[in-house]
Amino acid sequence: KSSSNEKWTASTSNDLFLFSSQSTLLVIEAATIGKALELNNAASSTIILATTVSPDGYIYVLELRSTGFWLVSMDRTGSSVAEIPVFQTAGSVQNPKYQVTAADKLVAFSNGVDTYFISSAAGVLSSPASPLPASSATVQSIEMIQIGSSYYLAVGYLKAASTDGELQLFSLVPGAQSVPSCGRQSGDQLGAAMAWHGVGSTGGQLAVATSNTGVHILDIERMVSGDIQCTDFGVVATPNQNNAAVETTSVSFDHQLLTRASSDNKLYITPFCQQNYSRRATTDSAQLPAVCARCPAGTVSSGGALDNCWFCGNVTGCVTAQQERINVMAPIASPGLTEDNLFLLELNARTPSGKTASAKSRTFTVDSTPPIGGNVTDGSGSEDVDFFGTLDFPFEVTFNGFSDLESDINNYMWCVGTQPGMCDLIGLISAVNGSGSTECNGCQIKPYTQYYTTVVATNWAGLKTNRSSDGFLVDLTPPVVHFVNDGYDAPDQERMVFTDAAPLNWNASDAESGIEKYRISLGTSPGGSDVVNAADGGVRTQFILPGLSLALGTRYFITIIAINRAGLTTNMSSNGFEVGGSLITVPKDVVEPAVLYFDNAELSPSVDENRTVDENDKFPAGRKETIGAMRVFPTESGDSLQMRSERVFPMIPNANSGRRRRQVPDIQQQGSLSFVNPASNPPDDLMNGNYTFVVQMSWLNGSLIPSLSSKGVPNEILILYRAASLLGANKDIVDLATPHDDLVVVAKYWDTTTQMWLDPPCVACKEKSVLNKTDSSVTTYVSKVASPAQYATFFSYPRQYGEFNLPSQRVCVVLSNSRTADVPLKRKYGAFGSAEVTWAAQALSSFSGTSASTGSQVVPQGTFDTTLQLGVPRPVNDIGQIKLKLLSAGNKALADASSTIVNVLKTASRGGVVEFEQTSLSVEESAGTLSVKVLRSCGTAATNVQFTVAFKSSLAATATASAFETGDYRTLNGVVSIASGASEGVLTVDIKNDVIPELNETIVLTLQAADQGAVGIQSSVEIVILWNDNPYGVLEMSQTSVEAREGVDSHAVIAVSRQQGSFGTIGVEWTASSDAVSGADAATAGKDYAATATMLTMQQGEISASIRVPI
Repeated sequence: KSSSNEKWTASTSNDLFLFSSQSTLLVIEAATIGKALELNNAASSTIILATTVSPDGYIYVLELRSTGFWLVSMDRTGSSVAEIPVFQTAGSVQNPKYQVTAADKLVAFSNGVDTYFISSAAGVLSSPASPLPASSATVQSIEMIQIGSSYYLAVGYLKAASTDGELQLFSLVPGAQSVPSCGRQSGDQLGAAMAWHGVGSTGGQLAVATSNTGVHILDIERMVSGDIQCTDFGVVATPNQNNAAVETTSVSFDHQLLTRASSDNKLYITPFCQQNYSRRATTDSAQLPAVCARCPAGTVSSGGALDNCWFCGNVTGCVTAQQERINVMAPIASPGLTEDNLFLLELNARTPSGKTASAKSRTFTVDSTPPIGGNVTDGSGSEDVDFFGTLDFPFEVTFNGFSDLESDINNYMWCVGTQPGMCDLIGLISAVNGSGSTECNGCQIKPYTQYYTTVVATNWAGLKTNRSSDGFLVDLTPPVVHFVNDGYDAPDQERMVFTDAAPLNWNASDAESGIEKYRISLGTSPGGSDVVNAADGGVRTQFILPGLSLALGTRYFITIIAINRAGLTTNMSSNGFEVGGSLITVPKDVVEPAVLYFDNAELSPSVDENRTVDENDKFPAGRKETIGAMRVFPTESGDSLQMRSERVFPMIPNANSGRRRRQVPDIQQQGSLSFVNPASNPPDDLMNGNYTFVVQMSWLNGSLIPSLSSKGVPNEILILYRAASLLGANKDIVDLATPHDDLVVVAKYWDTTTQMWLDPPCVACKEKSVLNKTDSSVTTYVSKVASPAQYATFFSYPRQYGEFNLPSQRVCVVLSNSRTADVPLKRKYGAFGSAEVTWAAQALSSFSGTSASTGSQVVPQGTFDTTLQLGVPRPVNDIGQIKLKLLSAGNKALADASSTIVNVLKTASRGGVVEFEQTSLSVEESAGTLSVKVLRSCGTAATNVQFTVAFKSSLAATATASAFETGDYRTLNGVVSIASGASEGVLTVDIKNDVIPELNETIVLTLQAADQGAVGIQSSVEIVILWNDNPYGVLEMSQTSVEAREGVDSHAVIAVSRQQGSFGTIGVEWTASSDAVSGADAATAGKDYAATATMLTMQQGEISASIRVPI
């Protein structure tokens, strides 16, 4: 039960359990566990401060009302017995601890400052209440103690301005007198919680909890003289007793079990026995109330947490001493000294005259294992620090994961040294809360030397464990930047064509700590950042700065900022590049191939505007164009050469202009280079790409190189393109949803002699081109060539001519409006080239008159959607249906949906034509129901369609339809309704999962008539109910062993049973063998038995048979 996250408390006495919050009382009797009585006798404004149950079963409630504080008594039914006002103020503390406790005849209550007691006979409260002597300390807890007919009150105080607590015992009748023999027991917050466990009529034990050091056990005994004697039994410790952060919230002491609840949400349960009893081990929770056993005759025990009894004669374990002081040491290997138990030491003294005395230690545990090691990292945060770039830094450590299951961690120390576990740089320092920090005052730290931080964890048994970090190093040397080149590949480019991006490459290193990352700036002066300021370059040494707007003729400089792992930096700028055309110089002594990047054709803004870019894309984000390059290998001449390409004008394909061959292409001059428009005269069966470029090569003296001969290695053209961009450039004749993997891309060069696009001439190459997938968005096309020329991209894909299909929905024609059916014809995947589509028509119902049975229609290039016009005759009935099927489309493909149904109506029908969606269905016998769709076309008005269900037998002649109608499905002859404006209705067949083994059965649903509209050609559907049990049955031997007597029995007879079905005649082969038997018990085939192999047959309906093995 929850009420505004209130804190609930509980108390118990005999068979009554009481649960309370600030607003609710719940009472449960032991005989009715699970059924609570809720007591709501208080007004809504009343706040419940504290509750208790007395041993005689009365409930006492301390309440705050508008008129002050009241003590109320109730019986177990919730009926009020008495109520009196008790005190008018809450005391002087900010958060008073209201408490109430009760015995059979007395009730005590406190507001955290003042404590009172009052007599209570059978729940009736006397008045006025008697106060205890005033105290300046805060009352932490109170506990009523009854010894025989005497009553005492134990009060735990917290001293003012102190963390010390004290316990005081008062005799309540007569008066409130302190019991001096028990004294004022003092300790660390002693009395945070208490619980009384009475034993007989002469005393018992009082469990007194402290906030963080366990539970004290005080033995309180009334002597013959009447005096009260208190004996400290010591402390029952728990694993967290030394953790000051863990507070004791409550303690319970009953049935020989001591239970302590703490603020770490744990319960600690310890058996605690009376004198001359010892604990016994048990694994049965049902035995918990009886875990203390009486000592055998002749032996004794002081009780408490002891596990054995003894007689102190010559028994091992007792120590005899004459001197006044003795140290006793028990070896860890002594029997019973294990890590799973609590122990205490008892010292017994005996004089020659027989006088005895004893003393007990506090309880303790044995811990023989060191703590479990954890994780250690350098630095104060969650990230481990491996390098520092200065000698002036604070030493910091972070650690976690250390633990000790037996005695807990006592303390942590940490240090720094040149080896894991060594402290030769900084000695051991105390650490708390998982971290430590110190300055290197006077220590001699050396650069480029590895240091390690070590954490030492010590448990309460003094055992230690250490763990070290992975180390750190001081690096005072910044990185070295070797070069910065303009252009994506070496060598450096003097001019670049891109106005919206700046490619670059560089090289840097750091021998001590390594490169952490690079930052890239771009400006109009060396080191400048007026265009791009310190963009993140990651750890790559090639990059493209995206999203720029560079001015033609302007010189730009790229600056690389290398940052090592110690945070030190080095800057270097390129020698700059000019925007407008591409130009690189290949030195004569170069040994690596040179790469020239070309400009790219720009696409229209409407193409592929919403395309996303892969994060690993080689293109800058948002870039749509194709990028090209030529890789030139070292030449045989050994002379230096230049490669250049001017800016290219836009090349927009003219997809709808038709196929124009052998026409003079459009030519445009760009500087000294001429360009041909690839869209004017593309090669046969290829679509124009979106990219073209001209490459020119010359020696340094300016003379052109018509053909470049390399050292046996062909030069290469590299084109980085996106399939989406190629499709978008031809969107008028391609389907943009075409799978990108279907595209076949080629590069061709323009032959000025033949005025045609030709395959590049290869030099020592086996393949014309290679497609190399770089990621999901960008593809690299590589073609090996020898000569500079103009190149362009073209592509094709298997279904570029398209795939033709007819609509899956019915086509409707009303003769009163038209004698022609316009049937939609769709072309998917591509509209490259024209196609002649032929078709055939077939009447599915009776018509008067004739119509064309075949026909054809030409679909032009670029046309995706058109119509076929079909002349229709007059149907004999109100509705007629014609099946229209595509026969061919030239060399183009037909889709699976290459036929459709045309509904011909004499007049418009409000209800339309209704039919089943499918003509056959199947359903599992265990499905429960089957939904069957009825589709409506050519109408929108609401209509009701009658249908019937019939059984179609597929079993032997002995099976009857009526038997399966009631056993397998429920007949649903009736009406399915289609709402106004809806295109379908659904009828449901109930499928019954019977227990009869049987084969598949079939039922037929038939549409009979519609009150609005007509029934179409698909008027019935067959439903197969699939069997889910085996009608033939399951065979197994009825016995696992049989006995046959040699010389008496002629056969061993083994019974075989047939279960779960007996349909049809079945046969099963069987064999007899002794292969699985070993030793002297193995029978011999042919000597002891006949090793036969034969067939056992069972007829239909037969459920048992026998196998007979000759003996």
